Amino acid sequence: MRFFDTITDAQLRAEILKTYPKCVQKGYRAYKNGKDPWIFLPAELGIYFTLYDEVPFFLDLIPLIDDLEDYKTIDKDRKQLSLKRIITQEIPHDGMQLVFEPDEATEMHEGVLDMLADNPDADVVTSYGKIGMLDMSGNIGEKTDVEAAQQLIYDSAGVSKELFSATTDAGIDFSLNNDLSMMMVLGNAFAHSFTALLNNKFGNRKLSFMLLVLPISYYNSFKYTSKAKDLAAFGYSFLTPILSLGLNQTNLADLKALENEVLDLDEILKPLQSAYTQSGKTNAITA
Repeated sequence: MRFFDTITDAQLRAEILKTYPKCVQKGYRAYKNGKDPWIFLPAELGIYFTLYDEVPFFLDLIPLIDDLEDYKTIDKDRKQLSLKRIITQEIPHDGMQLVFEPDEATEMHEGVLDMLADNPDADVVTSYGKIGMLDMSGNIGEKTDVEAAQQLIYDSAGVSKELFSATTDAGIDFSLNNDLSMMMVLGNAFAHSFTALLNNKFGNRKLSFMLLVLPISYYNSFKYTSKAKDLAAFGYSFLTPILSLGLNQTNLADLKALENEVLDLDEILKPLQSAYTQSGKTNAITA
């Protein structure tokens, strides 16, 4: 309901509200009285669109992403553990006869502790015997499952990892085209639904509407515009290249009127002469 608050003109807001169903008008009044700004639309007023089935498209990725965080934690703990060392200090002895008394062994142990006081990753164990070092890292070259878990997420989503860490252009283009094709399922559903709605509300025997959603994305807009311009040169639509640039028909007409009728840019800015802009006349060359 907060949407209606963006209409600052109270009279205009009231007129717009009248075009909405009674439940929306009632919901807005309740919202202004301190109630929840969200309302539930009755089934007969709402419409929803799905991709292939009614299950949220990336629902299966939630447990995989949760597992990925666990793998990252395990990998971090393993790397921290690789820094840990345990120094074993074994006090020598001769059979049943101790070379150093326990109090002497204690002093030796405390001496080693003092030397390692500034190293938080080293611990000391003192016993009767030799001195050695235990590595807590295990097999450093052992691979973790983080990369495998990440790849599983991309595979399950149907998205190429190349989109986020590109290594080849071909892989990126294929993945982007695949994603665009998938989203056009929704785009065509939107177009069909709004075409029926427009014709139902405003169409008649002499006037009908058709809404098209062009297969254009941020990544292929330049290529699409270039192809549309080439087709326009052969007599196809002049509007399609403009639409692919984000301008509509009214913008184009207003822009050309401003440039040519107000600013006279067609007289001020003239293109360079080329094979496409020269007239059919040729100048004779005399010796």
